[in-house]
Amino acid sequence: MDQNTLNFVFIGISFALYIGIAFRSRATSTKEYYVAGGEVSPIANGMATAADWMSAATFISMAGTVAISGYDASRFLMGWTGGFVILTILMVPYLRKFGKATVPDFIGDRYYSKLARAVAVLCAIFICMTYIMGQMRGVGVVFSQLFGIGIAAGVLIGAAIVFLYAGLGGMKGITYTQVAQYCVMAFAYTIPAVYIAIALTNNFIPQLGLIGDYTKGEEVIPFLQKLNNINVELGFQEYTSGKLSTINMFCITAALMCGTAGLPHVIVRFFTVKNVRAVRTSSCWTLGFIAVVYLTAPTIGAFSRVNLIEQLNDTRYENVPAWFDEFETTAQMAWVDKNNDGVIQYRGPAALTLRIPKVAGQSTGLQDAETFTIQLGASPPVMFELNNTDADPDFTLGNVRIDFADSSTVSEIAGNIVVAIQGAGLNLDPVHIPNTAIIELVGTVNHAIDTTNTSLTQLGKFDADKNPVFEGKAPVHVALEAPENDRKGKHGEYLLTNKTDFSNSNELWFGNDIMVMANPYMAGLPPWVIALLMAGCIAAALSTAAGLLLVLSTSISHDLMKKILKPDLTDREEVNYARVAAFVALAVATYFGINPPSTFIAKTVAFAFGLAASSFFPTLLIGIFSKRMSREGAISGMLCGIFFTLGYIIYFQFLGGTPDQLLFGIVPEGIGFVGMLINFAVAFTVNLFSPPPPQHVQEMVESIHIPTGSMEVPAPEPGPAPEPPPEPEADLTDEESPYRLDD
Repeated sequence: MDQNTLNFVFIGISFALYIGIAFRSRATSTKEYYVAGGEVSPIANGMATAADWMSAATFISMAGTVAISGYDASRFLMGWTGGFVILTILMVPYLRKFGKATVPDFIGDRYYSKLARAVAVLCAIFICMTYIMGQMRGVGVVFSQLFGIGIAAGVLIGAAIVFLYAGLGGMKGITYTQVAQYCVMAFAYTIPAVYIAIALTNNFIPQLGLIGDYTKGEEVIPFLQKLNNINVELGFQEYTSGKLSTINMFCITAALMCGTAGLPHVIVRFFTVKNVRAVRTSSCWTLGFIAVVYLTAPTIGAFSRVNLIEQLNDTRYENVPAWFDEFETTAQMAWVDKNNDGVIQYRGPAALTLRIPKVAGQSTGLQDAETFTIQLGASPPVMFELNNTDADPDFTLGNVRIDFADSSTVSEIAGNIVVAIQGAGLNLDPVHIPNTAIIELVGTVNHAIDTTNTSLTQLGKFDADKNPVFEGKAPVHVALEAPENDRKGKHGEYLLTNKTDFSNSNELWFGNDIMVMANPYMAGLPPWVIALLMAGCIAAALSTAAGLLLVLSTSISHDLMKKILKPDLTDREEVNYARVAAFVALAVATYFGINPPSTFIAKTVAFAFGLAASSFFPTLLIGIFSKRMSREGAISGMLCGIFFTLGYIIYFQFLGGTPDQLLFGIVPEGIGFVGMLINFAVAFTVNLFSPPPPQHVQEMVESIHIPTGSMEVPAPEPGPAPEPPPEPEADLTDEESPYRLDD
């Protein structure tokens, strides 16, 4: 059985399982649709929560980020893991005692305001929609590779599947579907890691292999040292070092942590169990299930990095492995032969490069007697000197002469410099990119170049973030209907419509998000392992997309329609509104999955976390621990926090914001932390000038801090009789309400 057939078999079986579970567990009441009846066991809920939590960003994109960025990717590991701990300690037990299964429901009652509830629904829409965009993008990437189709078609297929089982089964169906999806994801993630760990490190425990020795072939060297060496040799930073600024590392990590604690689709998961004790038990199971994947992701990223470089770098295109062609046809990888040698060169931004900025003879161009020096270790330095043959033939004796004339072109001068370096006895291999003024000094990472004049400039170490293959976000193939000679290059490579970027020597492009899928191909794993991984990738994206879609639809149907616009809705009508809302939300998410804020899945998801950090996290935290916070303060804080964060993201992702305009240098993925501080500051400032909450609200806040098993509210101090509280909303006393849960 070939690989494609096996992929379809595994995925078909998993789909049949998911849809079968959803149908068998379909919701028959609002309580089952919203909170699965509140009867899910802690272990099953732990698996379901872990599946809900480990989205495409975790399963696909995080390991890819680790592979590309190394240490810098720890922001995701620390942020998401730390955030879940904050969520389970500071948030969930208290929210569960309150008995409200959605964030807008809690905010609406805690802040005694329909306006607060409506603002919370608005925030939930922004958060969930942004999050779903990333998941739909992940679905599209996987289906694109699986079926050999475009990402857009892959997104559409995934959207249809998500709506089928999420809209049909509700939370009850999704819960038990996610249990199955977690099992698929766990096996799909760990089994390939074990195989590759044995092949590269001779250790069947991937985590031990990562900190052990690289043993492939005759070379025995600490694995992380191997990674550092090959990175440096190609002009990348050491794998175990980071280039992300301290402020961005802090802000992104903090935004991910706080955003986690405000994610509505994760909070609702803990309302599917019976009581607060079950919540705590479920949280422990969830952390354990999450750890299985999170501790494996760094190993997959590191292993795939080594495999990619060893298999592709300095390999002639006609000799590349078959899997590369498969990823190239779906525009997940791309090669542009910049120097016309037929060899794939994967180069980092720190690869030493010389640029000649202007044509000789111009007033600001190259001048006679200009020099540059190359120093190789402890060897004596070699001085190169430019000599204008049309003017003064004299030059300093002892230097290496590079001739040029006033009529010379930049490309001609570059060629002369290459010849001069080759003849200087430096044992270097300079490469001139044709028709440009770019010269790459291959193998000079550990050597020094001194450019003493301004006409010759050293690139790379001063442009550390710029080594693109082409201009644009992703490769775009020449149309299929074009003639063969217009679609394929002379080496058989797929031609692209993107304009090639000749400012550097890097020739290989690949998306971060396909490293996990490509890794088992690179390692030559058995076909059934590859098929299992493909099923796991799809499960990761679908599980979270379904959970988000349900939360978004219930926020609209229950919190907006039922609680504000149409209080007389029946249960059946409410569920129907939820399904309509799910369809509309999925349609919008599908569009942005095809046209995302970022093609990097983890980055898009990070935006959602920033929005949650700037809106829900402060509002929930204050609502739980401060009985004095007023509705005016909460509403003001939420609006200021989320619109500041949203505006910042939109400006830099869609409206042409430039790096020099960043606030304190903070990138959009980390701005949610600043938005959170703004939320806190505005909320407490406005609260100073607002009347305090009603007495019954303050007593309600006090009651949720009473230890489990005693829900009695302490008797008030003797004094004047308090004003009678307003009539509670109907669902607070309706025993059949899906949101009135026992402790």
